[in-house]
Amino acid sequence: MSNEQPLKILCIHGYRQNGKVFRERTGAFRKIIKKHADLVFITAPNRVPPLETDGEAADSTVDTDARGWWFSRSEDNYYNPLDYTDSSKGFEDSLQCIIQTFKEQGPFDGILAFSQGAAFLSLLCSIQQKGTDSPIKFNFCHICVWF
Repeated sequence: MSNEQPLKILCIHGYRQNGKVFRERTGAFRKIIKKHADLVFITAPNRVPPLETDGEAADSTVDTDARGWWFSRSEDNYYNPLDYTDSSKGFEDSLQCIIQTFKEQGPFDGILAFSQGAAFLSLLCSIQQKGTDSPIKFNFCHICVWF
């Protein structure tokens, strides 16, 4: 029997998700790795406006606590990965959220991120690469992206 400690992995959700939804959607994955890793799911600080179709709120079964890591259009808190924009509304709040998570719940061996969270993770890799005194330190990342 091994005495190895399980890996501690921070999990960063995609746009229009939150930590709870991401955790639920990774159920099969969590079951496979539960003996090898502890997963910590966090939620972005920025609320995303509800989707609308024909003037009415979209599917009411969707989690209403939709979140994002930043917005590409600051005037309506909208994000589209294909937008060419200078806007990154909410990014600084998200960065502070990650820093606080590392201070309070770290250290983390690695980070797993999906969609917009994966794009955010690529920026966290850049921050770590620069060797600043940031508490954001990890040994590996797993980027899952659909852009």
